[in-house]
Amino acid sequence: MPAGAALGGMVVPALVFIAGVVVGLAVPADDRIVVRSGAAMLPRGLGWRHIYGAALLAGIGFTMALFIASLAFGIDSPLYAQAKVALLAGSVASALIGVVVLARAARPISAPI
Repeated sequence: MPAGAALGGMVVPALVFIAGVVVGLAVPADDRIVVRSGAAMLPRGLGWRHIYGAALLAGIGFTMALFIASLAFGIDSPLYAQAKVALLAGSVASALIGVVVLARAARPISAPI
């Protein structure tokens, strides 16, 4: 599929950038490997929801993604303009989802009666 192929009114690179920012959960995957191998432990009071929430908040930063998009598409390209909008949308989505995940992780777990 060519770089500019339309998919449901959006351009494929835009969807890739949004997904990369929001779904790029390499942090929890690395953490799970280290914890399961026994090389580290999660601190007391910290759960996997906290790790996932922090990883989502890490998706807010998009400076390097903009740099790579400028190299891939060129600054004057319409695809670069779409990448900027997609990265902003992905960052906002990542921030909102991360806040919700962390807010839910902060709630005390009620014991069944």
